[in-house]
Amino acid sequence: MEGRSPARQKKQSRVVGFFWACLRRHYIREHPALALGKVKVVHIPTDYFPPKEFQKILDAINVYGDPRGGFIPLEDLRTRLHTMTLLMRWSGLRIRDAITLERDRLHGDSLLLYQAKTGTLLLWNEIACTTIVFCCIKQRPEYR
Repeated sequence: MEGRSPARQKKQSRVVGFFWACLRRHYIREHPALALGKVKVVHIPTDYFPPKEFQKILDAINVYGDPRGGFIPLEDLRTRLHTMTLLMRWSGLRIRDAITLERDRLHGDSLLLYQAKTGTLLLWNEIACTTIVFCCIKQRPEYR
């Protein structure tokens, strides 16, 4: 089977393992899952949003929010979303890494980062983007 998801591959692996356990315990006489073909996973690399699509994302931030209010004023919420979107776009950070970014990662004009999922170390040297990070960090008092 070609072009299937990794989840399907994992499920098939579990089924095969289950029937091997049944066979070893003599619950069954033959392995019914051996006739299944291997699941071939085709990985499609992720890419950046084209400029038009990215602009649509930024435009959507301006209409986001509940006008009835909440804990965070609507304009502050939109500023945070805009900042985090630009941070993720230009730094390549995943959402988890972006929301847990701490102030001690800033070194002058550079931002010293690593991705939590992969442990990859990144040095990001962009003055404009560092300004974005400062805006993002000042919203969270625990990161001051």
